[in-house]
Amino acid sequence: MTGKNAYASLVAQSLHSAEADADRHLAQLGQVLADMAGGRVHAGLGADVGLRGLDHLGRALNQAIEARKSLVMAHGSLARDGQRMGLQWMVANPTEKMDPEEKPEKPIKTGRLAQPA
Repeated sequence: MTGKNAYASLVAQSLHSAEADADRHLAQLGQVLADMAGGRVHAGLGADVGLRGLDHLGRALNQAIEARKSLVMAHGSLARDGQRMGLQWMVANPTEKMDPEEKPEKPIKTGRLAQPA
């Protein structure tokens, strides 16, 4: 493996790890949201309890989604650069080679999220 291919493998592995971390972060924020909403009702608290914190959590969740989207966009850009340069890289284990001829997966649009007011 050349220095360039080793570099591409290092970046691919790091990016894969960052994407997994972003997914775990989103899942944890979602769990906090579920705990807050379900727990308030179960505890018999008023609707205004924790509303300011819930608003901040919503902002954090939105920022985490934007960060995840940026990682996906970076992944696509880096994959295209690697393909253009003819690099070969490995992810997860030394026997899994990424085919530089494969195009990055494009998400299928299934709808639109409402923009925050």
